[in-house]
Amino acid sequence: MRRDPGSSSGIVVHISVIPAQAGIHWFCFTPEIERLKALRQVNSSVRDEEIQFFEQQLQQLTGALESSNLRLDAIRAIVAT
Repeated sequence: MRRDPGSSSGIVVHISVIPAQAGIHWFCFTPEIERLKALRQVNSSVRDEEIQFFEQQLQQLTGALESSNLRLDAIRAIVAT
């Protein structure tokens, strides 16, 4: 939250932008890649192709998110007196 510098009325402007990439690595692919790599240490039936598949998916998703553009679709205004 921050105070609007051009306002003397005490209006507080709340700006919340969540980067599209935030958390994607952690919640989607990275834990699975790490799990497969650890499993491969004790289980030789885990193939390199399985790990490479998730690494490629992560690279493609990261590339798509980096090339995306933020667009304002809505604004919510709350007036408190």
